[in-house]
Amino acid sequence: MAATVAASAPIRSRSRLCCYCLQPALTLSRTAALLFFALVSFLALKEYLTLIPTRRADRRVLLWAYLSIPVQYFWIHIEWYGMFIIFIPVYLFLLLPVATVLSGERGTVGFSIGWIA
Repeated sequence: MAATVAASAPIRSRSRLCCYCLQPALTLSRTAALLFFALVSFLALKEYLTLIPTRRADRRVLLWAYLSIPVQYFWIHIEWYGMFIIFIPVYLFLLLPVATVLSGERGTVGFSIGWIA
């Protein structure tokens, strides 16, 4: 039981740090909160992409994935809810496989898209 409590201490400290960063962002302004959530989204995508196997040919596709984060939060900022709700599930999930096929390496396209998208 003591080992479990000791192992959860770093997780608790990280969650406290996140709460301490979130609270000022929410109280400052709407733009500050959007920037905070965009940063958290970028870090979450970066963490996910470090865990999956990627090929050298996937770099351009990963660039498009990273560039979609500011665009997604821009739709929120200008309050265009319709575009925000369909941008990633429709447009980006169509763009990523097309960009992968156009990159030239067609051997394992389905495998790569299965991991990335």
